[in-house]
Amino acid sequence: MVKGGNMTKPKVNEVNWEMIYSKNGLSIYANSQDIYSDFRVKLNGHHAKRFYGETAWMDVTRFAHDQAMEFWDFNIDEIYDSMLDEALKELAK
Repeated sequence: MVKGGNMTKPKVNEVNWEMIYSKNGLSIYANSQDIYSDFRVKLNGHHAKRFYGETAWMDVTRFAHDQAMEFWDFNIDEIYDSMLDEALKELAK
């Protein structure tokens, strides 16, 4: 969302969040309208941390990797490639 040339962060309750990763208590959600620059993370059900802006994809990846070695399989590029493949299959029907 652009307002006067600056990015305006939408309110959390105005966003359609899509879970893109969940493993061992770590859940990562992406804004379905802004998939590379708006994320929420919950760890063991605790209050969500939000990453927003042009480095959000890198920041959420670093956060997931910093939590524990068990989350090293989190790769946002692979997740979005998979989401794109699914969308293209639906369109081809």
